[in-house]
Amino acid sequence: WFGKSFSRTASFDLPDGEKLILYSKNRVSGASFPEGEYPLKNLDMGGLFMEEASLTLSGFDPARNLYAKAALFSPYATLAGFDIYGLKLEITDFSGQSDTGSVSGLRVTSAGAVRVVSAKTTNYSFERYLYASYAGLEKPEVILDKTAWVRGTSKGSEINWEFSLSARPQEVGLQLVDFSYGGYTLPGFMLELFRFKYDLSVLPCELRFNRIEFKNQLLEVS
Repeated sequence: WFGKSFSRTASFDLPDGEKLILYSKNRVSGASFPEGEYPLKNLDMGGLFMEEASLTLSGFDPARNLYAKAALFSPYATLAGFDIYGLKLEITDFSGQSDTGSVSGLRVTSAGAVRVVSAKTTNYSFERYLYASYAGLEKPEVILDKTAWVRGTSKGSEINWEFSLSARPQEVGLQLVDFSYGGYTLPGFMLELFRFKYDLSVLPCELRFNRIEFKNQLLEVS
């Protein structure tokens, strides 16, 4: 798929002996696939893996060689160790190539914006992620309801922390609400130091959603 999408245009020898190679995107004439709905299996989109999915392509523009919209649905997907249920995405200005000639080998080559229509992950996914990522944390328990509350033990002492999520256009915020370890509780003025923001504008394409919240043991995005 890479050879169909890009052509080598120049190369440069670097002082350290390495080589810099530049590629340009090929202009493709005609739709890669006719408009319609396609079943997909074992689709991997940048680490977002879907064993089964469906892709609906519509609104092909021959002047730009793009589909106005691609609607992607998967009942179950995984991303960075998290289980995602009921995943629905709408992608604008979509194009893709396949090295097999069929949509099953599709690789995304262009996307204007990705809107998350729906996606859910559970507290169990958080617990599994924490257990796998932090060797010193034992028996993690996660409660998702307006905030995320985490409890476990570390080196024989109980550890608790709570954090909240907030969202603005092109930004997701994470705020530590409470933290205690053993008999020590972090004072309020120090909690303010643990306020983080993730700039979504640095992503390869625009990510859109209307809501992100903890509710009924779920993290829901829509």
